[in-house]
Amino acid sequence: MSQPPSARPSPTGSPAVRPTPNINLENIYSNLAALIQRVRNNQLPQNQVSPLRSLISSYAKDIIIFHARLGRPSPLLNLPELLNPTIKVGNYEPLTTEATFLGSIQQGMQAARSIKPDQALIASVAARQRQPVRPPGTSSPATSARASPQPQQPAMSLAEVKELVGLPTEERNRRLDADPAMKARFVSAYQFYQRRTAQQKQATPGVRPPAPAGTSTTPSSADTPSGSPAPLTAAAMPNIPGTPATPTLPAAAAARPPPASSAAPAVPSVPTIPGSIPPHAKPVSPNPAPAVASAKLTPPSQPTRPATPALPSQPQQPVPQPVQAPPPPVVQQRPPSPPRPPPPPPEPEPVRRRRKVREYLSEFGPGLQVELGVDDVFGEVLDMFIESAARDAIRLAAHRSSLRVEPKDVALILNKQHGIAVPGFAQQVPERVHVQEDSNKRARLVAPRAARRRDDE
Repeated sequence: MSQPPSARPSPTGSPAVRPTPNINLENIYSNLAALIQRVRNNQLPQNQVSPLRSLISSYAKDIIIFHARLGRPSPLLNLPELLNPTIKVGNYEPLTTEATFLGSIQQGMQAARSIKPDQALIASVAARQRQPVRPPGTSSPATSARASPQPQQPAMSLAEVKELVGLPTEERNRRLDADPAMKARFVSAYQFYQRRTAQQKQATPGVRPPAPAGTSTTPSSADTPSGSPAPLTAAAMPNIPGTPATPTLPAAAAARPPPASSAAPAVPSVPTIPGSIPPHAKPVSPNPAPAVASAKLTPPSQPTRPATPALPSQPQQPVPQPVQAPPPPVVQQRPPSPPRPPPPPPEPEPVRRRRKVREYLSEFGPGLQVELGVDDVFGEVLDMFIESAARDAIRLAAHRSSLRVEPKDVALILNKQHGIAVPGFAQQVPERVHVQEDSNKRARLVAPRAARRRDDE
């Protein structure tokens, strides 16, 4: 990649903060998606937000082109508000204008359209996923080691550590709980002396015979080659929860050399960018070499621990796990669903009548045939019936001075003219029949003889 351009002033007048030129920008580009995800989860340290905003503001076009070469979508298309360099968020001032930032993104998108995935770059990024990546503006472990070659000094002397170990469990726990700073120094010194003991065991040329029963196994200061205080062995130290325990290995077994960053402070000031496990967080795995003829050896697979009282558990700091850049989302192409057939057109009324006549015929008279023109006669009769009933029902509603034609109008017309009883209207009397009461009837007297004479004449 070409040399990055010179820094341009920010809209506020102060020069924009640019990443250190000796930082491998491609390594940071490949982990940019993981960094943005950590910002969304509120897991990114505050001292890394400003360099990341400056990186996005200055190299937006290069970031888009780099992800196009990897065949990945650009992470700048969905930035969280904290990493948007065009707005002010909290104490972070805007680094560029919105028009300039969007222009850089558009230029990168136009250039990315003609770029094909680079297989060599993809393989190189995959090989670098397990290498530690430092944020812009921080020094690497090798640079820190060259700048400060002095070895790390323990936070507490060996005599003080032994004094605390020799105390009863309740007294030791009470002292450490009362002074958290002393507890932190004690744990740091305990880890330091454990590492130094492992290094001195590795540098021991021969096999020391087992000590007689009843004698102390802690070597004196005279036994050490440098004349420094004797290392604190695992048998003399308590098993502190939350700290890496050193298993009891054979004296002739060579432990794996400690990582290069073992001389760094126990608590790093700036956590490493995800993408690999930092060197100080890798535990020392007990992998002994082929055993030399010696006394009875303890199997490496079953490390023994001293039966000393344990200190209260110390809150263990979470070890950042390796976060690999997420693969590009795979868009599943679903086959297009076949278009739905349009609804059938409405059946014409003559066709529907013919079909109904055939259905009635097959239901009430199976085997009978219909002469040509019968269905047309049925249709004409039906039209006349509907027209007559509708006209009379409308007249009846108008006679009642009603505003609408009601079902009772149709029911009355069908009952009067055609003798058809409509369901729901057969219970009410359509007209009132006056019947004279028996008390008001006048009986007429008939003379039988007079009537017979009248008939004879």
